[in-house]
Amino acid sequence: MQQDMIDKFNASQEKIHVVLESYGSEYDTKITAGMGAKDASDIIYIWNYP
Repeated sequence: MQQDMIDKFNASQEKIHVVLESYGSEYDTKITAGMGAKDASDIIYIWNYP
């Protein structure tokens, strides 16, 4: 369902491309590493966050 929305959005855009990534249980480590490497995501959606 999320990928379908992303595919429709990407098809309607020329300059923006969205990629869906799932980080699983180690999301905090992966997000922190991305920030440290100056390669962080522009948008992050977290559900079920404590």
